[in-house]
Amino acid sequence: MSAVRASAAQIRRDIQLNRRVYGAGFVAGGELIAVIRYKRRRRALMASWLGVEPAYRKNGVARKMMEWLDDEARRCGVRRIRGSVRRSMAAELLPYYRSLGYRPRGLFRKKGYGWYVVLIEKRL
Repeated sequence: MSAVRASAAQIRRDIQLNRRVYGAGFVAGGELIAVIRYKRRRRALMASWLGVEPAYRKNGVARKMMEWLDDEARRCGVRRIRGSVRRSMAAELLPYYRSLGYRPRGLFRKKGYGWYVVLIEKRL
């Protein structure tokens, strides 16, 4: 299920069952173009989903969503944001996340996935 293509019912269910929080990006006319999902864990926000509609990619939308997540972490009183990148996409995505201040912290196997992912972390 794509982050941007998730239905309102799917998001509502995820919020209720998993206690996740969603940030959504809209454009004029109310069109949903970006979604980011996170969960607060101890002293960090755990970001687990960032999706941008293909027509809006490469226009700074993901960067704006990640800046919003920085502000949200500060609002929540936490000093770290963590996330993960599929190992198969690491070569493509790690330079981008590094440009935002994230650093790779190691590999781990994520439950329910057949691949390893790279844990990334940013300290605010």
